[in-house]
Amino acid sequence: MDPGVTILAVAALLILIWMYSQKPLNFPPGPAKWPLIGTIFICLPHPPIYAVVTYLSRKYGEVVGAYIFNTPVIVISGLEGIREACFRDDLSGRPENIFQKMKNEKSLGEEWRLQRRFTLQHLRDLGFGKSSLDGIVHEELQAMFDDIDELSGGYEKSFNKPVDFCDVLSGTNINVLWHILAGKRYDHRESKFKELIRDVKELIQVNFQMSSLFHPAPWLPKIFPRQTGFSAYNSYVEPIFKFLQDEIDDHKKTIDYDHPRDFMDIYLTEIEKQKNNLPDIFNESQLKQVYYELFVAGTDTTLNTMSFAILYMILYPEAQKKVQQELDEVIGKDRLPILEDRARYEIISS
Repeated sequence: MDPGVTILAVAALLILIWMYSQKPLNFPPGPAKWPLIGTIFICLPHPPIYAVVTYLSRKYGEVVGAYIFNTPVIVISGLEGIREACFRDDLSGRPENIFQKMKNEKSLGEEWRLQRRFTLQHLRDLGFGKSSLDGIVHEELQAMFDDIDELSGGYEKSFNKPVDFCDVLSGTNINVLWHILAGKRYDHRESKFKELIRDVKELIQVNFQMSSLFHPAPWLPKIFPRQTGFSAYNSYVEPIFKFLQDEIDDHKKTIDYDHPRDFMDIYLTEIEKQKNNLPDIFNESQLKQVYYELFVAGTDTTLNTMSFAILYMILYPEAQKKVQQELDEVIGKDRLPILEDRARYEIISS
């Protein structure tokens, strides 16, 4: 080969490598970007996602710029940065994953914002976040206390058996949400309900592990479904969607479009109203997607918050003592808490 041609080929290759290694101006600090693979090599010595995030934040700061293949990824780990990101309109959307694309479900743009506005408006109308839910919450709290007594051996046996609070709390949390969404509750011991809780919990874990592959490289799960975990992901999603479809079918048998009973009735009524105007936005597929997201988001966030609160009170008895003192002062020992107690606490603590 002509030496001149070889030199030109090498020079062109080096220029391409340099071009594909460049990051945009003002891109946050982070590891070097390699052509084609980006910065995915950093995942090799730190397999769990949380370990990668910890490594990046310690080395580069609270806001880190990285690349998974050719997709830019911003990792935010600082409290102030996370708070700012949560309240920015330009960051209020969400990336699509392969499962949504396969089912033609909308999670981006104006379609998603319309779903969000509709859902929030009607959930508030149904009492979400209001004192009218106190009775529902109390019913679930009592069911939770009964579960703890049964699992722990109860007072008579000095609570001599350990209790997995994640299992107990997850059923309570989903039931409160389900009362608003579908107008009924499930017994915590019912097999159908226990299977739903199990599938939601397993789905959250699998989804967390796969999120780094779903969004930047949606083709990977298609080609390697088992190796990427997509088969496992799908095995948990399908039963949840079947559960939701069964509930939709039951509601349609008894629905009164002029007198909706719950959010499912409200949404089914909207589907009927919009069947000639917005059939691509309001349909049963989207209804299931809304319920699915409420299930996953509502279960994961609240369950983790409560579980960690209990864990920290076990590890730090002095904090547990302060919590008990606050409950005694604001609520007393003869009743369950209500939403109005928050205002009473603010008056007492001021």
